[in-house]
Amino acid sequence: MKSIASRQRRRLSRGREYYEIDLTITPRPPTGSFQHWDIDDLMLVRPGLRWNEADDDVCQVTSVNVIREGTVLLDKPADNKPADQDENENEDDDGPKVVGPQRLKMLIGVKPEIRALVFKYYFETFGSLNLPA
Repeated sequence: MKSIASRQRRRLSRGREYYEIDLTITPRPPTGSFQHWDIDDLMLVRPGLRWNEADDDVCQVTSVNVIREGTVLLDKPADNKPADQDENENEDDDGPKVVGPQRLKMLIGVKPEIRALVFKYYFETFGSLNLPA
């Protein structure tokens, strides 16, 4: 994880600290009819947020890149269509869907007082992300 340079940070929306994170999401093996997972539905929220609580907007995902063998396969600004996709990625009206483990590079904007986040995907929370003070 690295903090974004101050010049680039000024171009992004104010009132947030921006970080670029590099991670791999490894979902559990599918047990039902859902074989894909949707990158657009992956969120970062404050720890302790209940499954039925609305997102509290402490973190905004600005962009997501899917990386494979050092190459960007999917370059997706938040709420926009991807620039590219391959056979391991499906897209419908809800956004890009992927199968299995995926390496992601995400640009996130976090409210300045937040120092810890967890990942949320529908009703599940997992992992943790501690931000520098």
